[in-house]
Amino acid sequence: MRALCQVLLASWIAETVSGGENAESASFTEVAQRVASSLNAYENCDHIACVKPTLRLLVEVLLSSEGLEVEPLRQFLIQSASALRHADPELEANPLLMDKRILLHSVGLLPRPRKLPSDGVQILLEDFTLPAAAEVIDALTLQLECVTGWGTWLIDADLIDPSLGDLLAGFAVQRLRDYDLTSAARLLRLVEYLAESRIMVKRDDLYHALLHVQHRTHGPFGWYGPEADKLQKAGRSSLEEDMELYLPTTLECLWTLAEVSVKDWRLFDKLPPYRLP
Repeated sequence: MRALCQVLLASWIAETVSGGENAESASFTEVAQRVASSLNAYENCDHIACVKPTLRLLVEVLLSSEGLEVEPLRQFLIQSASALRHADPELEANPLLMDKRILLHSVGLLPRPRKLPSDGVQILLEDFTLPAAAEVIDALTLQLECVTGWGTWLIDADLIDPSLGDLLAGFAVQRLRDYDLTSAARLLRLVEYLAESRIMVKRDDLYHALLHVQHRTHGPFGWYGPEADKLQKAGRSSLEEDMELYLPTTLECLWTLAEVSVKDWRLFDKLPPYRLP
């Protein structure tokens, strides 16, 4: 189920950014119809809940834009919007819910969320030391994503120390070297958000590394020789290899390159208005 949802989102990003100029690829409408048909299959409905919440919301919005319905996704979006619509200071301050708020606001279902203060960033930095554990870096990344609204609003450059930008770029380099391309792509999006607010300079060298070093000529991102070999030895198919290794990485890299290369393009700001079929 996750793979179907990722294919749908990747197809929409590619078509939105290219303007539908690639005649060799299936149109987003065709992909959406196939995905909706597969998700509606009886044997698949019970597995939709395993898909991460934000991805479920994105897929429901994109399917609805094509007049397609998958009932479990529809109900999840309605329930999510209802829960987040109620004024609750604790929920509003929860960084794990901020991307859902921005997404649902973008499609016309929630009011614009209040910007989170940068206090959470400062608290995390007070006891920050190097080398930092992955969970510490991820927590800092999430706080900064919330503060920047995933690139949907500018922030006061005086609120963030410029050295933090260099620190994040260093983390991105580390993730690239460790071949954690999913995390690297996420950090590079954040670097772009901070650069737009003039907190740091753009790092074209890092985007170049992602595009020209990690991009394979036939489409996907990443070089997973050893990992793919392990899957093959375990009797896994090439399709499972693509779904587990290349598809998640390619989606994250595509998202990053779209936000970096296309002026004013932000995923959570470009979604179509939500409508019922």
